[in-house]
Amino acid sequence: MADDGITADFTNLYEYITSKGIVIPDTSAVKAKVENAFLAKWGAGLNLAPETMAGRLVEAITMLIVNVIGVNALNANSLNIEQAVGGWLDNIGSLFGVQRFLEESDNDFRTRILSSSSRGSGFAASIRNAINQVQGVDYICVLDNGKEDPAVLPNSDIGISVNPHSVFICVRGGEEAEIAKAIVATKSLGCGYTIPELSGEYGEEVINIIGDNTTGSESYVRFYRPIELDYRIAVTVLSDAYTGIDIVSDTKAAIVSYMAEHKGNTLVTSDMIKAAVSSSGLGIVCTSATFSIVTDAGTENQTMAAAENILLKPYNLTDITSDDVTVSV
Repeated sequence: MADDGITADFTNLYEYITSKGIVIPDTSAVKAKVENAFLAKWGAGLNLAPETMAGRLVEAITMLIVNVIGVNALNANSLNIEQAVGGWLDNIGSLFGVQRFLEESDNDFRTRILSSSSRGSGFAASIRNAINQVQGVDYICVLDNGKEDPAVLPNSDIGISVNPHSVFICVRGGEEAEIAKAIVATKSLGCGYTIPELSGEYGEEVINIIGDNTTGSESYVRFYRPIELDYRIAVTVLSDAYTGIDIVSDTKAAIVSYMAEHKGNTLVTSDMIKAAVSSSGLGIVCTSATFSIVTDAGTENQTMAAAENILLKPYNLTDITSDDVTVSV
């Protein structure tokens, strides 16, 4: 072996991030490791120009390694709920007793699975789980304040005031009566419902009365329908290390997928969008991300206003599609 101070290092060809699954390196990074291995074996003077036999061999070995990593990533990610799609996601859902609705997308089904991790009674997670079983529900937020004083939940950045010993429940989709039944079945006795100081502040209020045929008693249920906001996202990306075919479409897909899992009760920053684009595994580098929001929604003359972040209160919701994303290369 040549001794030119060059070492071959094929460790850490990919990294595993719990929230993202296996993240594979750029093809250029793998190629650099292969070139180092060749130079360590045959010396620093070896010509690895693309037109040489050695250079072509490096290229072939690089693609072989990249393909193997890709297969490993696919298999591992299929067991990760954040990355699994199709039948793999159906299998994960069955572990939680959650079945996919007809024509329900992977993103919506994944959200329901993640919200269905509790089987107990009287907890916010249990209420979410029960409501998530209602056909047509595609967004739910449950905040539970078990303290004696009002509390801002879920945090100071996006939170709302929840009354003492009360829950705030916001749901999109699903029949009102079925949602009310799910709430009654899981909400603990003595727990009240939060009422905003201003009418309509937390979205459209829904009040439902559920009767018990056995005891003749009635249960009063209150929840809210979200106020939907219309955001736009503009990003700038670099294509230098891109390994796909259509960088604009792939960038949009990465953002839409991320926002499908962060459609409400959250704060999305430009750094989060940059990270979502980079995690596509296609070598896309996002250098900037800006936001704007549609004002005067529902009118003929809609206007746009710049937004520092995408701010979604527990009663807010946004649906980002590819048409809402602008990509500059």
